[in-house]
Amino acid sequence: MFEENIEIIKNTFQEFIGSGMYMLLFFIALLYIYMKEDNKKNKAFLLYTSIIILLITLNPIFNKAVGKIFTDSVYWRVFWLLPLGITIAYAGVKFINSEKQKYKQIVATIGLILIVVVSGKLIYNKENYFELGNFYKLPDEDVLVTQLIGADDEDYKKAIAPESLVAHMRQIDASIDLAYRRDPQGKRKSNTYSINVRKC
Repeated sequence: MFEENIEIIKNTFQEFIGSGMYMLLFFIALLYIYMKEDNKKNKAFLLYTSIIILLITLNPIFNKAVGKIFTDSVYWRVFWLLPLGITIAYAGVKFINSEKQKYKQIVATIGLILIVVVSGKLIYNKENYFELGNFYKLPDEDVLVTQLIGADDEDYKKAIAPESLVAHMRQIDASIDLAYRRDPQGKRKSNTYSINVRKC
């Protein structure tokens, strides 16, 4: 009954966690807070709230309920509710402050910084950044396609574009009306047309 929702949760959660290293640090931080935190408010905010959010967002019933709003292409954003950064930082600072001697605090700080650094991936690489030859700072092919459509003499221009082009086309030429918004899945119906974009 909920197989499709479970699959959506599985795929989007995997997309959210990436390599899983920061999620592992998050769970270690939660465990540390559970064992060492004496402040009940901080413990409730960081630990219990995180557990509740996880139970809700990983629940196929919740996914089914919000499926019309958060489709499988954007459901991973629901996991942004998890306070990963603040929890890891809080637990790290608490661990550093638990050391009484200054040199141990310095060693702990350097060690934690190195752990965080090696757990992630540098975003400044050739996969994410490349040289572009246009004012918009967008792929040259997207600019060319949009300009060709925009050069049409028709006063009212409407286009069906691939999902990867939709956001760029809106930035380049807002006068071009698009047949659908960000998500092309499903059908868009009106009085004048009915288009199954997935099949186009």
